[in-house]
Amino acid sequence: MAERLPGLRKYIQNHVVKDANRKHPGWDAVVELYWDDWSSMEAAWLTDEGQAATKHLAEFVDLDRSTWSVVQEEIRR
Repeated sequence: MAERLPGLRKYIQNHVVKDANRKHPGWDAVVELYWDDWSSMEAAWLTDEGQAATKHLAEFVDLDRSTWSVVQEEIRR
C-alpha cells in the first residue's frame, strides 16, 4: 500500500538476514520512504491512501512497539 502514497519518490524495504554471529534485533525490517520534501510527506499521510496504509499496518505490525522517525539523509561517501 505504501507504493500508492501520493508523491512517494522511493520505497526501500531492508529485511533482517539470519546471521549466526549476531543476535536477532527483535524486528524484521526497516522501511524507508522518500518524498521531495517534508510538506509532501505530511500531505501524503493525510490522503485516503495514506490513511488506508496506516490502518493496514495494524494487521502485521505491532504499532505499540514500533517507532517512527523522520530523518535527514547525509551521504558521507
